Amino acid sequence: MAVPTPRRISCPASRWHGRVGVLSKAHLPDAADRCLPDSRRGDRARAPGLRARRPGSGRRERHRAAVHLGAGEPTDRVVDAYAGIGMLTARLAERSHLVTAVEESPYAVRLGELSMQLNGLDNVRYRRGKVEDIVPSIDEPVDVLVLDPPRAGCAEAAVEAMANLRPERIIYISCEPSTLARDVSRFSAGGRYTLAEVAFVDMFPQTYHIEAVAKLQRTA
Repeated sequence: MAVPTPRRISCPASRWHGRVGVLSKAHLPDAADRCLPDSRRGDRARAPGLRARRPGSGRRERHRAAVHLGAGEPTDRVVDAYAGIGMLTARLAERSHLVTAVEESPYAVRLGELSMQLNGLDNVRYRRGKVEDIVPSIDEPVDVLVLDPPRAGCAEAAVEAMANLRPERIIYISCEPSTLARDVSRFSAGGRYTLAEVAFVDMFPQTYHIEAVAKLQRTA
């Protein structure tokens, strides 16, 4: 996915009317021959392991894609790294047995805990601190790891700590293709994980900025 400039962008033939558009061609970092076909209408494009659509709300579509790709069993134990105030955490909690939310900001943790209380979600526990410091102390099994790091991506120590949890699935939300590609490569080192699927959400139409939601599957 890390390329210096977009290779191709197609705008829908219909009028925008303020709606979010779609980037119509993209490549997986480990399978350059698989690309999204041109989608002139901007509705949806598909290819093996890839999906893109024109969403109605960027953040809502991004969270929906993350929940969909990470969907498993109601008994799943989930870690939500870089959880913030818990907007995605709440959606994960509705479909999981237990969610551990890791967040460094004490202010965000307070707001997140209040949000969970107001929404009656008693299966969420917040852990305050850096991911690389908190995650190693999680000693129960983890089925799904969800992370939405800043544009700079994850510290290498954080990637190793999360990979050592050995979750069955990792859902990585990214706004920067170059750091996503770097961190996916780190997660995949030694054959631990493989990139299984990527969904794209165009939150900034008619620009080269695009959000990606990547699913990694444990292989070792």
